[in-house]
Amino acid sequence: MRTLTIFAVMLCLFAVVATANSEEEKEIGLKEAPKAVQSAVKAFLKLLPEGAELEELVEEQEGDTVVYEAEFEVPGDVEYEVEFSAQGKILEIEVERENESDDA
Repeated sequence: MRTLTIFAVMLCLFAVVATANSEEEKEIGLKEAPKAVQSAVKAFLKLLPEGAELEELVEEQEGDTVVYEAEFEVPGDVEYEVEFSAQGKILEIEVERENESDDA
């Protein structure tokens, strides 16, 4: 019985630690994002070719920091994933082309 109790406690502790270390993501609308992020997303969209659009905006908890990942689709099978800070600063940009492999 004692072994079972110790195992149960260890399992609970593992679950708590795993949850604390995981990143939390939730899809949000542009109007739900901070004003600085809204402005940055709109400004980035204006830099893209005509016909580009915001496909998805995700709020992510990375440790103690909240970041916003925007996915833009551009005509011609190009996709941009841009990570913004809550202050609207661009942290990372990834460009994916449908015709390219991930190793290129």
